[in-house]
Order: sequence, then C-alpha cells, then structure tokens
Amino acid sequence: MAKVTIKLFANLREKAKKAKIDITGTDLKEVLDLLIEQYEGIEELIFSNGDIHPFIHVMVNGISVKDKDGLDTILHDGDEIALFPPVSGG
Repeated sequence: MAKVTIKLFANLREKAKKAKIDITGTDLKEVLDLLIEQYEGIEELIFSNGDIHPFIHVMVNGISVKDKDGLDTILHDGDEIALFPPVSGG
C-alpha cells in the first residue's frame, strides 16, 4: 500500500471542502474508490459508467494516466494525484 496525496481543483475541491487529501492505496482505482466513499457527491464528478469522465484530467506526478495504465496505474509512496475538472472562464 502506498501513501499518496490527492490534489483537488475547482468543483472537486468545493465538493470535498479540501484541496489536498492524504490517502493509502495500491492503484489509482482503489484510491479513487476510497475518495468517493469518504466524500458524498464526488463520484458523479469523477466517474461515468465506471470509468473516469472523459473531460476529467487525472495526473500522477504530473503525467496523465491516459499515458500510463489508466485506473490500473500502480501507486508508490509519495505519489501525487491531481484531479482537474473542466474549467471555464473568460
């Protein structure tokens, strides 16, 4: 099990009422499952039909999980996961 930090941005941060969450897990799927168990209403912001919403950017140590193994990305102690929802503005 790896001790990792999840950084939340925009509406994800607002929903969790936290910018950073320390959590322990083996892979990205497990960590995100633990996150949605702890914070009500965050699941529909991250997942769609059991997979990450296509518009959510998930990075582990600055690298998109699309360039890794997606939800099966193995985590290590000290890894930093960043969740970026779409942001609009002008």
